[in-house]
Amino acid sequence: MSSDKLFLPPEWKDGQKMTVLFAPFRDRSLNPQSWDRKLKFWTHVISEDCRQNNRIIVDVKELQSRFVRNGKKPGCLDVVGVEMQRSGKLHKVSQYQKAGSSSWLGWGFSTFVWRPMSWGLSAVWRKSEDNSEPLVLHQLLTEKCSELLCLHYDTVEHESTDNLVELGALRSKHASLGLSERDFDLVIQQLALDKKVVVTQTMERDTVVKFSKKGDKRVGPVSEVELNVFRIQKVQLNLEKQTEVLSQQCDKLRNEAKLHVKEGKRTLAMQSLRRKKRVEQTLNQKMASIDQLHNMMTKIQDAATNEMILKAYDSGMSAIKSLNQETPAEKVENVVDNLQDALEDQGEITQLISQDLSSSDASEDGLEKELSDLLFADQQAMKEEGDDLASVLEGLAIHDTIPDLPDVPSFSPSKEETKQPRGTTLQKPMAATN
Repeated sequence: MSSDKLFLPPEWKDGQKMTVLFAPFRDRSLNPQSWDRKLKFWTHVISEDCRQNNRIIVDVKELQSRFVRNGKKPGCLDVVGVEMQRSGKLHKVSQYQKAGSSSWLGWGFSTFVWRPMSWGLSAVWRKSEDNSEPLVLHQLLTEKCSELLCLHYDTVEHESTDNLVELGALRSKHASLGLSERDFDLVIQQLALDKKVVVTQTMERDTVVKFSKKGDKRVGPVSEVELNVFRIQKVQLNLEKQTEVLSQQCDKLRNEAKLHVKEGKRTLAMQSLRRKKRVEQTLNQKMASIDQLHNMMTKIQDAATNEMILKAYDSGMSAIKSLNQETPAEKVENVVDNLQDALEDQGEITQLISQDLSSSDASEDGLEKELSDLLFADQQAMKEEGDDLASVLEGLAIHDTIPDLPDVPSFSPSKEETKQPRGTTLQKPMAATN
């Protein structure tokens, strides 16, 4: 836990309060309220610290070394651990082992998951001075179970092929949960107890986990068909990895051939190209196999979809038959006759309304024509008025004469000249003589 981020409550900064909270528990009868507050404080701190660091399995002795303040360890956590077990917040790890071994699906988990995990936990217990057993924060375990189910169902595209997953691949796919391997396996154990998953092993010794279909209350046993589908998926995945490596080899050999050509080493270039050709042949064969497996998986998925469609058809036919039994043919005929009468009445009403609308449209058309005639007549009148005015102006230009006006003066008048009385004529200055 040394690399985890420690959860510290606001009270952690208050030295006086923390002195009381770090002290061992006294008899509860002396001060029940103080005793309960201390238990509530440490229950909250432990729960939030585990949740913050995604730690489902905890150890009381380890917690004492974790919550060190000013060089001092809390002296009350042993009592806190006992009380949290009594209230059901903490469970011993061995309780899950007993529950798993007694359940109808416990054999697979006990054989392929629990034994390796319990061996690791036993090693931890042996290191403990008092051989204390690790505890499980049950509420956090339940939360992680729900998270894992949601994450899995989000990745399912085809229920017929995607609900059976190899355990190691499942851990890697959902590493975002932030769980250690032993905590993740404990989540699988709890889901198995809840009958949401079942764990088994293939002939190739792959540990696989089967999830229940979304919405189902419990998971069914793993069928041979599902195991065969899993094998196809595994072969397809391995082939895809191999083709990626072969493709890189082709690129490498082609670059080698280019380099030999630049250096004038024709023989070496041909050798690289021959090796590249052989690798390409192997690559093409594996890609063809991948295509065949992909087509096979598509047919399996389509078969499951077709089965769902047939079930939907069957349900629909059952519903129709049930409705037909509840609705006699005579009742249907009466309803149809009444509907026909109502439609005929509606047709007559619609025809009358259409006639009124047609006459209204005709009157509107007449008004539009009349407006057009008026606009045309007004334009003609304006044109004739314009022609008359033009004739008058033309007559004035021919018969009337306008007298000549004097020339524009070519000099500026002097001040004295500007003071002359009105009506006098300005005289031009005499030209200067030499």
